[in-house]
Amino acid sequence: MKFSAAVLSAISVAVASASVIGQRDDNPVFKVTGFSGSCIEHSTQCSLEFSYQTANGNMPSPVRCSDLRNAKGTGMIADIPEWEGKCENSASWAFIRENTGFTIKITMPDSPASNTTGHATLPATDFVTRSNNVNTIEYYKGTPCFNLY
Repeated sequence: MKFSAAVLSAISVAVASASVIGQRDDNPVFKVTGFSGSCIEHSTQCSLEFSYQTANGNMPSPVRCSDLRNAKGTGMIADIPEWEGKCENSASWAFIRENTGFTIKITMPDSPASNTTGHATLPATDFVTRSNNVNTIEYYKGTPCFNLY
């Protein structure tokens, strides 16, 4: 009987711990504001920019991140490979096109041995193209504010 109670107690603790770990995935790591992305009319370049803060409030003010690079093909927003996007602090970021949209990732050093990283996928439907007499450009029309997990 004592063995059964000990096993049940251990299982209960393990289940409770697992549910807490699962809940961590639902908590945002970073908050992004002012996100915009588009290729520039009459140009071969595209611009991505945004600001971010830690979701736990440890950063007193938003930090700006941006990148300007050549378009992919004809006016399509190009990928920014891990961790080539730069911010005004020590954070870096990536912006990768996938079948479902773009995945944006930010990583920020916590210490010399660890980073905090968050990501989100912006749906493909939030990226549209517009044509003018010179070229076609892709731009982001989704919400400028979102969380990274």
